[in-house]
Amino acid sequence: MTSSPIIFSFLLLFIFSFSSSTSFAESPFRPRALILPVSKDKSTLQYTTVINQRTPLVSASVVFDLGGRNLWVECDKDYVSTTYNSPRCNSAVCSRAGPRGCGQCFSPLRPGCNNNTCNSFPDNTVTGTITSGEIALDVVSIQSINGSKPGRVVKIPNFIFVCGSTFLLNRLASGTVGMAGIGRHNIGLPSQFATAFNFNRKKFAVCLTSGRGVAFFGDVTYNFLPGIEISPLTTTPLLINPVSTASAYTQGEKSAEYFIGVRDIKISDESVPFNKSLLKINGASGYGGTKLSTVDAYTVLETSIYNAFTSAFIRAATARNISQVSSVKPFGACFSTANVGSTRIGYAVPDIQLVLHSKDVVWRIFGANSMKPPHDYAHQLYYRYCQLIEDYAKQTVLPSLKDKYDEYMLKELVKRWSNHKVMVKWLTFFFNYLDRFLVSRRALPTLNEVGLACLPYQVYRDPEMRSKAKDVVLTLIHKEREGEQIDRALLKNVLDIFVENGVGKSEKYEEGFEIFILEDTASYYSRKASSWIQDDSFPEYMLKTEECLKKERERVTHYLYSSTEPKLVKIVLKELSVVVAKQLQENEHLGFQALLRDDKMDDLSRMYRIYHPIPQWLKLVADLFNKHVTAEGNILIKQVEDADTTQAANTGGVQEQEVRLQVLMRIVNELRNKYMVYVTECFQNNYLFHKALQEAFEIFCSKKVAGISIAELLATLCDNLLKKGGNEKLSDEAIEARLENLVEFLVYISDKDLFAELYSKKLARRLLFDRSGNDEHERSVLRKLKEQFGGQFISKMEGMVTDMTLAKENQKSFQEYITSDVTENAGTDLTVTVLTSGFWPSYKTCDLKLPSEMAAMLLLFNNTERLSYTDILEQLNLSHEDLVMLLHSLSCAKYKILKKEPNSSSISQTDVFEFNSKFTNRMQRIKIPLPKLDERKKVVEDVDRDRRYAIDASLVRIMKSRKVLDHQQLVSECVEHNSRMFKPDIMMIKKRIEELINRDYLERDNENRSILKYVA
Repeated sequence: MTSSPIIFSFLLLFIFSFSSSTSFAESPFRPRALILPVSKDKSTLQYTTVINQRTPLVSASVVFDLGGRNLWVECDKDYVSTTYNSPRCNSAVCSRAGPRGCGQCFSPLRPGCNNNTCNSFPDNTVTGTITSGEIALDVVSIQSINGSKPGRVVKIPNFIFVCGSTFLLNRLASGTVGMAGIGRHNIGLPSQFATAFNFNRKKFAVCLTSGRGVAFFGDVTYNFLPGIEISPLTTTPLLINPVSTASAYTQGEKSAEYFIGVRDIKISDESVPFNKSLLKINGASGYGGTKLSTVDAYTVLETSIYNAFTSAFIRAATARNISQVSSVKPFGACFSTANVGSTRIGYAVPDIQLVLHSKDVVWRIFGANSMKPPHDYAHQLYYRYCQLIEDYAKQTVLPSLKDKYDEYMLKELVKRWSNHKVMVKWLTFFFNYLDRFLVSRRALPTLNEVGLACLPYQVYRDPEMRSKAKDVVLTLIHKEREGEQIDRALLKNVLDIFVENGVGKSEKYEEGFEIFILEDTASYYSRKASSWIQDDSFPEYMLKTEECLKKERERVTHYLYSSTEPKLVKIVLKELSVVVAKQLQENEHLGFQALLRDDKMDDLSRMYRIYHPIPQWLKLVADLFNKHVTAEGNILIKQVEDADTTQAANTGGVQEQEVRLQVLMRIVNELRNKYMVYVTECFQNNYLFHKALQEAFEIFCSKKVAGISIAELLATLCDNLLKKGGNEKLSDEAIEARLENLVEFLVYISDKDLFAELYSKKLARRLLFDRSGNDEHERSVLRKLKEQFGGQFISKMEGMVTDMTLAKENQKSFQEYITSDVTENAGTDLTVTVLTSGFWPSYKTCDLKLPSEMAAMLLLFNNTERLSYTDILEQLNLSHEDLVMLLHSLSCAKYKILKKEPNSSSISQTDVFEFNSKFTNRMQRIKIPLPKLDERKKVVEDVDRDRRYAIDASLVRIMKSRKVLDHQQLVSECVEHNSRMFKPDIMMIKKRIEELINRDYLERDNENRSILKYVA
């Protein structure tokens, strides 16, 4: 042991408080905590960390100084930054930093040398050297942390530091350029971090180990190993020294260093006799107390304490039969290991106790932290081992490899590698002690790792060897691609040297081999693609592509590294798809459309299987698929329109038109099913092809057929299936299947709102006039519509069904009441249906002329039994057309209220009519059929009105949220808002915008008329 220091090196977790002031953060993002890496330099035993500073950012390694006042870095050499700034004297920054004067510079201006700048005194606390330096500002970047996960990297644009001189780096860890002060000071790292990000928890924590540690700043969660109970742990209060003793320049100030209250020192529970008052801080001078430090390698004791401690330790060791031997400088007391045992916590020597603010709070220091071998050649032996392996690789292995060529060179490399592994195995076994103690304690690579990495590294770093190995590997791969047999095992063994067994990682393999393999692959398949596309058909080309991909994957399996496969496949696909993409677009007879036209499902499946990893290719083929389906659908629509025009010219029959429309629905449904098979089986349900198919159907299904939209057609076909008499020849399963197809087809039409309006009206008729063929089918359709379009789409329809269900229940209860007392309620009959007005279609009130005239006609037969056509015409004074229609309804239709002579199906002026007194019907009310009214025009008008309202609402809603918007963008957003129910017409949207401007909902910008503003 030396005259002052004792070896106390152990794991610490410190949490310190500090103050803060104004924020200097750059971005609005506020991290909860920051993190810095801390590592221990093996040579100086100093702790270091890395600060990212300057613009552009430069990683600066600095010594981690627990008691330092600030961050200082050497600025004399190579400090270049576009954001460096030196604050002027008497500025706020200078006041915060606590300046020591105002400086001038008589050399060329540079970082660290400017005029009218405030100065401070950066000090090397390892050597005790201090000098003057310029206070400066620059960017500092640091990693944030969120819980236990890394967060975003954040910047502090004006971080305060001090420029130091080069000579201050004396005796600091190699590669460091300054010191990071973590002490209690306004410009210490903890204070500046807290200030910049307004940390709620103004603390920091440091974990120091013999290898890698970490420093946290801010509100961070400290994670312990599972099962560790931390509630009984006690904390050690930190003390403030009112007077700094760090240097002459800081005398009189409050100390920036951290102190703890050690009250006593014990060895094996026996107190060491010395002046205990030395352990207390003298409030007047600042001397005394126990200071925490990260720059001193050993614990430093005052001389009288050290002498008393050494004597007490020798007595305790002698009591354990541990004999003292001659001291070896710089140690003051050394012991023989003959009678010293070994435990999990180091040598079995007397333990040291530091008694803190309470007798129950004791820091115990065991042999692992208090004993050090005086003659430690482990490091030298370790590095000599590494040098020996390196010399062997350079002087023996490389010359033997350079004498060989082609495959013989690779075989020699594999042979040498096999011998090398045996040698490393036995050397590792021989030097096992180094692995067990030095390597594990110093966090060094193991002897096996160092030994195995050496040979591949020397081969890789030699340009001649690297080039020869690379060329031979590429040549062998090229030969195999051309069909020649090669030694795959040899290739695998060579490449494995640079991956698993060699370096342990894939960097050398990727940089030395993979990148060249990929380049050669791209060149090879580019040539092949140009040749094949000239000679082969598209299916033949795809067969060759599939075979190539299969062989490349086999190549990876046999001798390439697994991470190469996705890169290799991507390049092969890229090179073999470039020429294919052009053919797909330009050649309708050989490309993708020809495969669709000829139903080549195997070829289509193969094409998707090969090229689907390429997003650009997928989009191209999906677009072609969309165009093909759209074209085929337009042809079907045109065929039906032509057939309808011809039939209308010949007969004009309505039933024939409906039949053709049903045929169209069947054909379109077959078309949909056909291409859905392509999507599911050939294109594996890819989203792009589902979208392409849907958009194609939306295009041609939005057209009108024979003047009727598809939405009207669907509503009519649903009505025919659901009403009584419309589905007599179909089973329930067949009806359900047709309804399923109709609802699925509805997805493709844009006028869904028109369908909903028409279907509601037809549903109302079926329900009110008891014309529904099956209530379960009605509910089934509503369920399917709800699944496809949501509850809002069918809310009114569900309400109508509910109303009728309740009405039937009420009527049943009323009938039971009537029949319960026949005598009192004899002759009473009443049917009432209560409807909710919001659910049912509304109709305009009108004068019912025909029913009145029909009643007047029937009244004529109260006075006479027989009337001629001429008598009726004279008494009612009607036109011939109206009278014929009335008489036809009463005498020739389903219900024959009047009997006609002669009994024919047409009305003539010579006919005679007689009241049919024998007419009866089991229904309580009947409907005499009248000519059908054309409601289509009214429905279309109602839908157009609703669309205007929907567009107005969308425009106001958009402008209310955006306030100001370009006219074209407003139109686009309005189309998007309403596209779920219908496809708005652009001209209608523009008209509605003008209408809203006239009604003072919107106004145009005075300077740019294309800009619209919302008027509150």
